[in-house]
Amino acid sequence: MSTPRHIAFIMDGNGRWAQERGLPRTEGHKAGVRSLEAVVDQCIRIGVQYCSFYAFSTENWKRPAREIGMIFRLMEIYFRRRKKTLLKRNVRIIVSGDIDGLPATSREICLQIMAATATATGTTVNFCLNYGGQAELRRACALWSLQCRETGDFSVPDEEEMRTLLYGSDLPDVDLMIRTGGDRRISNFLLYQLAYAELRFLNVAWPDFGESELMAAISDFAKTERRIGGLAAIP
Repeated sequence: MSTPRHIAFIMDGNGRWAQERGLPRTEGHKAGVRSLEAVVDQCIRIGVQYCSFYAFSTENWKRPAREIGMIFRLMEIYFRRRKKTLLKRNVRIIVSGDIDGLPATSREICLQIMAATATATGTTVNFCLNYGGQAELRRACALWSLQCRETGDFSVPDEEEMRTLLYGSDLPDVDLMIRTGGDRRISNFLLYQLAYAELRFLNVAWPDFGESELMAAISDFAKTERRIGGLAAIP
């Protein structure tokens, strides 16, 4: 089976999963973290080199303060609890997004886990926190504009130069994007990196997403002829 090099996940449906069971939305986020741990472990086992998780968008600040606080507390607990395991398994953690805009404790923990795993050479796990694809591209434009003024060269950035302007500049393009929760949109997620990704939209909520759903999506991906703008192979 052809394993995607880079899988991106939109982890949707936590709140609805909880409400359908008569539970507070925060319980859905707790269940979602358990699914996150299982999916990260499975990606490592099957040899996925890069996986990205849409953990908190720039638009998620509109949610109730209690729910936002719980999301960040769960993230902090995850990083603290999993740090030794991640180091042992040679996993590198990076965070994409405006880290300066995170709560102070969350920001410090993100910086600590990135520093601790910076030299790892196994699977890279990219957490998109306070992230928006449009904001990322605006930031890239601003950085390039500043560089142009400094050098006097106002040419358009090539592919390699463009990569250096993005969060997670060494991340390859996404091969497979999986969104749970039933919605069929990419919601401002990795707009540049998703250009040629295969998209899979699943009706299952994120807390119910597990190994069987992941392997089914990868199996489906393996059957897809990815031409990337070219022509189909001639038998």
